[in-house]
Parts: sequence; C-alpha cells; structure tokens
Amino acid sequence: MAFQVRLRLASRKEDRDAVPVFWDDNYFSLLPGEERIVSVSYDTSQLHGAEPVILVDGYNITSAEVGAAH
Repeated sequence: MAFQVRLRLASRKEDRDAVPVFWDDNYFSLLPGEERIVSVSYDTSQLHGAEPVILVDGYNITSAEVGAAH
C-alpha cells in the first residue's frame, strides 16, 4: 500500500512550488494496482513561463517526477 501519497505542482525551471494550487484530492492511499486520476487548478502565471511538473512522494514510496498533462 502506498500511504499518504502527496502531490506537488512545481516549475521545472526553478524547482519552486506553484501556489496557490487546488487539488481535487491529495494525501491519499493506494492499494497495489489501484489507480487514481487527480485534477489540479492553478494560475499558470505562477510558473513564470516554465513547464509544470508534478512531484509525487509519500510515507513509504520513492519520490518521483511525472509530466503534467495540459
């Protein structure tokens, strides 16, 4: 089980969090093989022209970077 999965939206260029960010879910758990689609709303000007990146980490998972869908 992936426990307390946390999502962050950041600027790829500056590795700085975009704020404010509104997730429809965050800090959730996943059972093996389970998938979840999560939506996010944010002001693109907070990225200062950089590409967005979603960072994933959690209590018992390896941190990872995933591309942001537009």
